[in-house]
Amino acid sequence: MLLVRESHRHALHGGHLRTAAEVRKRYWVIGDVNVSRRVVHDCIICKRQRGKPVNQKMAEVVKLYPGKDDLVRVVDVRFADDIVVKRPVTKLILLMKGSERSDVS
Repeated sequence: MLLVRESHRHALHGGHLRTAAEVRKRYWVIGDVNVSRRVVHDCIICKRQRGKPVNQKMAEVVKLYPGKDDLVRVVDVRFADDIVVKRPVTKLILLMKGSERSDVS
């Protein structure tokens, strides 16, 4: 197991097949792919790289600021931690809810 861990570090955390190939260069280990899978699975550095994606929370538009021509160019946006920020409309994307999506053709 220690030889496989060292080979995993030498392979620059390249995955279980790369680790098994590094082990095979020097040693004959029975079940080397299974051992290398376990080593890669237990490796903290590899776990950090495999991190789960985070679902981004959308901000809520609180207030609209129409101009003299009645076009909205600035809005107040409330983020998850109740911070309200003025943002230009050019940096926003319109998202429709599921019920509204069927109305658009």
